[in-house]
Amino acid sequence: MRAVVVAVLTSLVLASVAGASLVLAQTGLEPSDVVLIFDVSDSILDSPERTNVEFADALEGIADRVDVVKDDLASGNATISFVVFGKTAIPYPANCSGIHLHGDLAAIARFEGCLRSIAGEYRAGIKAPVRTKVDTLYTDHVAALDEAAKLLPKTSSRAAVIFFTDGKHDPPGTARDNEDVVARVAPAFQGRAPLAILPVGLGAGAGAFQTELAAIYQAYFRDMQPCEGRASFSWPQVIFPSADAAGSAVALALQEVTCSFTVAPTPTPTQAPTPTPIALGPPIGVRVLAADRSLTIQWLPPSTGAESVTDYIVRCTPTSGGLGAESQEGVSTALETRIDGLVAGTGYTCVVAATDGVTIGPWSPDSAAVVVLGIPSAPSQPRAEPLDSAARLSVTPGTGAPAEQYVFECTITAGGGAPVRAASQTPTVVVGGLTNGVTYQCVAYAEGSLGRSPASPASASFSPCSGLLGCNPWLTWVGAGVVLAALAGGVALFMQRYRRRNLTWITAQVDGGENRPLGWGPELGIRLDQDETGWFAKALPPEGAAIRVRYRGENRFLVTAGSRIADVHQGDATPVRDDAGVTHQVILRRYRDRPVSRKEAGAGAGTEAATSTTAATSTALDARLEGAEDKAGTETAPEPPEPQGPPEPPEAQVGPWIS
Repeated sequence: MRAVVVAVLTSLVLASVAGASLVLAQTGLEPSDVVLIFDVSDSILDSPERTNVEFADALEGIADRVDVVKDDLASGNATISFVVFGKTAIPYPANCSGIHLHGDLAAIARFEGCLRSIAGEYRAGIKAPVRTKVDTLYTDHVAALDEAAKLLPKTSSRAAVIFFTDGKHDPPGTARDNEDVVARVAPAFQGRAPLAILPVGLGAGAGAFQTELAAIYQAYFRDMQPCEGRASFSWPQVIFPSADAAGSAVALALQEVTCSFTVAPTPTPTQAPTPTPIALGPPIGVRVLAADRSLTIQWLPPSTGAESVTDYIVRCTPTSGGLGAESQEGVSTALETRIDGLVAGTGYTCVVAATDGVTIGPWSPDSAAVVVLGIPSAPSQPRAEPLDSAARLSVTPGTGAPAEQYVFECTITAGGGAPVRAASQTPTVVVGGLTNGVTYQCVAYAEGSLGRSPASPASASFSPCSGLLGCNPWLTWVGAGVVLAALAGGVALFMQRYRRRNLTWITAQVDGGENRPLGWGPELGIRLDQDETGWFAKALPPEGAAIRVRYRGENRFLVTAGSRIADVHQGDATPVRDDAGVTHQVILRRYRDRPVSRKEAGAGAGTEAATSTTAATSTALDARLEGAEDKAGTETAPEPPEPQGPPEPPEAQVGPWIS
């Protein structure tokens, strides 16, 4: 396995590096500080596919290469540190931090030993000694990157983090679940430049955290220049499907950062100069084929630079916007790839670019938009509207792949009989052939080109019906409500009329003095008082008044004064006592309407007009009130107005009382 890894590393660099002389041209010119981060979570240590052993072999291959290029490393100016992490992160192994390689073969040997120690941890698997140092159950990228930042000098002229992991950041049970890693580690790397964080994600299922790793690289790649002689420094791939490929990526990252560690063997001085490669063109003939929650993308090599291609990068973007998806097959020159795990029913356009391992060529034009296929998800619970021997059913379509038709099945709730079915291209259909009065429940399915969805939840029970009231039983309640409302209205009208019938305007005359208004009855309290014109009655609330007056109908009043109750006809005097105990004669009168005072009758007119108006009013009111006295209880005059507030000041009344 080790020989295989070395061969892979060699072929990778031969394809991606313009020449060894270009790589070595940077040696010793600029110091570099590198932190190697290794994920030791249980998902890799206890891998059933023995991924831990394969990655251990890859690290052994890198250690072997360190021994080969120790002279190059000694002439360079790199400082190396190691960090391991699971849910927590620490510098590890011991004595593997701040290894300054320049001119120090002993330090280079220590660097080689640290690589072999990490390889031994992976090879030990679930028995790895590191499991006693850190919690390896989960994966916390924030903890790892924060620890790396502590080991990088803040004034480094070329700082880099090579970040190997096989899991998505998600330390369950902490305050850091599913957080934005880029934002979380921003304080640790604030102001650092030049800087490069180069993620190496391992695993065929690593697409789940590809977006996160790509975001880390893009956010923290700052002013990092390529090694002398190279056209550019970029990290186009962050996910690698195998341990061999991930190990090769770690080695390549060391080469690009230190400009002294070389993956390829050091060339002899007699090596022929490498010809300048032809610039890469965009791949051509891109087409996209839809399948079940996946897309297959096919293309042809670029028309220029095809012989230099070592890999293709494929990226598909939703037509509705949002994050795209990239191919995950690893380094390959195959002209086809497949992207899985897409959302059915979503449209995508795809582009392809070629890379020679160092630079990425231009992207192809966007492909035609293609909608991802899939089995539709179940529609919502059907809503049922009973009809005569039928029901109108409707559902809300589910998300995902669009449905070509909806199938409805109705069965008798109590069991028995074959289901009654109906289908429609729309989410609403009328299902016929049902029996009136029988209780049914219905389910719905969504069908597409790849199959039928699971059944929806069953509808609420319902029964087909016939006739207006049969299909709309609520109308019976509406009719009953109308009848009750009419009865309530009649009662209210009766009570209003009854109340108004007993409403009357009451006046009082004390000791033959001026007839003064008390206000609207039928019940009032009064108190005898005196002014410069003589004694008069003043209206009070009936509750608590010493003298209470209540008109009881038929032109009669009940007068209550202490324990004495008198039943008197209007116009007849009745004795009452004032507060000092002096007896006075009070005459009560009642009016159907509030009489017009002389002051009101004369307002706004001359003396002659006022006299004429008063006389006419008095004559008409006399006739009406006298007729009412003769026909007590059969009055047909207009209803009295609502009470007008507190009684008028004492005024002589125009218009007679009933005597």
